[in-house]
Amino acid sequence: MSYDHSLINGGYGPVHEGGGLVETVDDEFDGYDDNDTLQKLFAHLQLNKDRKAIDTKALTKSFGWNSSDVFQQHDVQELCRVLFDALEESLKGTPTEHLVNDLYQGQLKDYVQCANCGNESSRVDNFLDLSLVIRPFGSSTEMMKSVEEAIEYFLKPEMLSGENQWDCARCGTKQDAIKGLKFSKLPYMLALQLKRFDFDYTTFNRIKLNNQVRFPNQDDDMSPRSVGGDSASSSSLSPPTTSPPLDDDDDTWHAAYNVDAVLEASGPYVYELFSWYNFNDSTVTKITDAEVQTAWGPTSHQASTYGGYRSSGSTCAYMLMYRLVDRSRNEAAIADSQVPSFLKDLIVSDESKRLEKEKEREEKARLIQLKVFADDATTFKTMHISKLTPLSAVTEKACVLFDHITYDPALVRLRSYSEYTKMPQDTYTGREH
Repeated sequence: MSYDHSLINGGYGPVHEGGGLVETVDDEFDGYDDNDTLQKLFAHLQLNKDRKAIDTKALTKSFGWNSSDVFQQHDVQELCRVLFDALEESLKGTPTEHLVNDLYQGQLKDYVQCANCGNESSRVDNFLDLSLVIRPFGSSTEMMKSVEEAIEYFLKPEMLSGENQWDCARCGTKQDAIKGLKFSKLPYMLALQLKRFDFDYTTFNRIKLNNQVRFPNQDDDMSPRSVGGDSASSSSLSPPTTSPPLDDDDDTWHAAYNVDAVLEASGPYVYELFSWYNFNDSTVTKITDAEVQTAWGPTSHQASTYGGYRSSGSTCAYMLMYRLVDRSRNEAAIADSQVPSFLKDLIVSDESKRLEKEKEREEKARLIQLKVFADDATTFKTMHISKLTPLSAVTEKACVLFDHITYDPALVRLRSYSEYTKMPQDTYTGREH
């Protein structure tokens, strides 16, 4: 599975909401930078509803990738960042230059707090996605069983004590301190990468963690624990209509998120119009909630059957896309009539060229090469002819290859010929038409 297809299908909904990239009019549209190619790709997805799949080659080409880069294995998070960086660069100076940050950027506060006086030192960092550990470092058996548990572990503070004590400016001496992370601002689209690849220090091999990690589904109870509040072990995805900071003294604010896309090896699962769909490289199939849950990974019993976390199975989620439940932002996708006319013209032109090339390919696939011998079979000519061409027409075209032969159906006929025996074989009399 190519992860560019996963990311495009997973990101199409939120970027497309309320117009987004598709409605951005670019008078200098040339189809070569990332903004143009993605805008055009989204327009294809919007307008070409009869197509089974839309090609993404133009988008990867706009990244500056050549043919060898396209076939190189890319980590889904790495590819996500390549796409975001390329978009940010190409959107500079346009009305949607902050599109990526508006959708995906959140803030984390990295803090150290004195355990004696409460003095705190902190900095705020931006993020576009979060990497969640499935197996804690140094553990051979402990595994995260759910996304909520993985977020709790991500936010879990550590105690700095002994030789690691923190030099507190207020106390004037080294003190025990609490070091950790808090969400300062949650994004509209929360991208979570599950770190399913690890290093086994026993075998010194890179391994895949194929154990089950449950994630909340549509309409599931996300449990209203505070997200990143002052509570040390707080974490959750559960309902505001705004995005205030979460590291203040109010521990009661919650954020509700619905899973929007599940990215895994066999294709992304995307939630659209109250149903789940499986997007792979060539088809889109409606699937059930139970099928989506296969992306959790095998149960403990199944995992042990296949060798535990060393299992080679691939039906496990690598990245999850959550969308904030916010009525002011959860808009319906734009209508076809809202797509700019220049994009509609480009799509019509593209479709015409595609159908023409497809027709040429079909005609070329019907062609066969014939080696035509004449007279004493010492000379021959080569011709390409459609498999559907009547033999009488083939005979007439063959005569044109030889200047000294005039076509006369009463005097000229085709026979099969063996180059091995150098002998003529069956005639096609009665099968000319």
